[in-house]
Amino acid sequence: MAILVNEFTFTPHQIKSDWLGNNPSTETQILELEARLGLSLPLDYRIFLSITNGFSAP
Repeated sequence: MAILVNEFTFTPHQIKSDWLGNNPSTETQILELEARLGLSLPLDYRIFLSITNGFSAP
């Protein structure tokens, strides 16, 4: 819907793919993040990161 409304600037790739998310995090990146933070992330957040490492901020 955000792409259709066209109120924000999206990359050509985001428009073509209809996906506003970032590339997924690798397991190594998630483990490095947990080590840097000194904690274990909740499973549902780890799954979220493995699908998309966040979304672009319009």
